[in-house]
Amino acid sequence: MFLNSFGASNHRQSCGKASGAVRQAGSPERSDGEPACRTGLVPLQTSGTGTGTGEPSRQFGVPCVPIRIDTKATRLQRMRRRVLTGARLHGGQVSKWRTAMLTLTYRPEVLWDARHVSACIRSIRQWLKRRNTPCRYVWVLEMTKAQRPHYHILVWLPWGCKLPKLDQAQWWPHGMTRMEWARHAVGYAAKYVSKGQDDIILPKGARMYGVGGLEGEALNEARWWALPVWLREQVGKDQPVRRCPCGGGWLDKESGEIFRSPWKVAFRGGSVYAYQGDGPIDWAAFQEKSERIANAAVVA
Repeated sequence: MFLNSFGASNHRQSCGKASGAVRQAGSPERSDGEPACRTGLVPLQTSGTGTGTGEPSRQFGVPCVPIRIDTKATRLQRMRRRVLTGARLHGGQVSKWRTAMLTLTYRPEVLWDARHVSACIRSIRQWLKRRNTPCRYVWVLEMTKAQRPHYHILVWLPWGCKLPKLDQAQWWPHGMTRMEWARHAVGYAAKYVSKGQDDIILPKGARMYGVGGLEGEALNEARWWALPVWLREQVGKDQPVRRCPCGGGWLDKESGEIFRSPWKVAFRGGSVYAYQGDGPIDWAAFQEKSERIANAAVVA
């Protein structure tokens, strides 16, 4: 079993511009009395972490009951949030622009490569730069039932600006492309991020999505939505919070304050677990709770 911590050590540190105080995040409870998973992860089983009263343990030596994390659901949840937020913010910043919907597919004999979509986006960006137009985009990688990848890209364009056909311009020489105009860009994005991709197997090194071209307050808001849930509850959208380069935690670049996660992770038997507290992990209590949940599901 391997243990890891999301946060930094609990003492004053010098990181960034100033020596900032380390803030230990709280652990808000769900309405049913059980602690919410403030990592932003999706639990497979939910259980109290600590004393069994619903209060997380803060005393050293008190056993901690972990939560098993559904890593696939967590990844999909993150992708959906980032893509829909990006589409919404783009639409808010350039509400009078049109949105081009691009679909990029592969010929059967062409093998996927992570650099393909990056090169395509780079060609679009350079073409728009020559026309003094920022490149605003969102893209999603989707797998077919035959496990063949293809891309859906949204590009925001001012009226009178139309991209050339990507395959004919050799921006996508790997297969076919199609372009349409979207009336509701967020709805179009929601259509593709809501498709059932729970059982897909991504190619090695593949990213599921990309968002680019946001500016100013919209960029700050997009970065805020990308933070862990427990951290979003403590910082505002205009706070320049970044991962601390000094060994963990999150750094407020203006105040020098470091925010420390209340959650730690453990890896056991190929699964990922989250827990709170400084005591040993009570795997027996976790197994007992898992069996109760499984038996209740069978009865239902």
